[in-house]
Amino acid sequence: MLCEALTVTPNYLIYGDNAPFHESNDYQRYGLFYRGAAENYAWMLYVLMKSHPNHSEAAMRLLLDLARSANKKFDVGAQSEANEMFLSMAEELKAKSKA
Repeated sequence: MLCEALTVTPNYLIYGDNAPFHESNDYQRYGLFYRGAAENYAWMLYVLMKSHPNHSEAAMRLLLDLARSANKKFDVGAQSEANEMFLSMAEELKAKSKA
């Protein structure tokens, strides 16, 4: 009766979410977006590549603006460093997939 009065689902009343056990919530619940995890960067790259080009460009611009606001010299040597990091993560992912 309380759910009806508040016009919410029982899940929302108990968990604050209509789908508390949906797998997408696991990312937030278990902290799966921690820095340095090659799988998470691979997932982000996949999402960006599957997004509409305008959306992925907007996301990239936002990320660049955030990085540049924190470090004015962010762009200095960034491309070669990014390439090295990407290749290192690719090797890590290859090793995990063979295990």
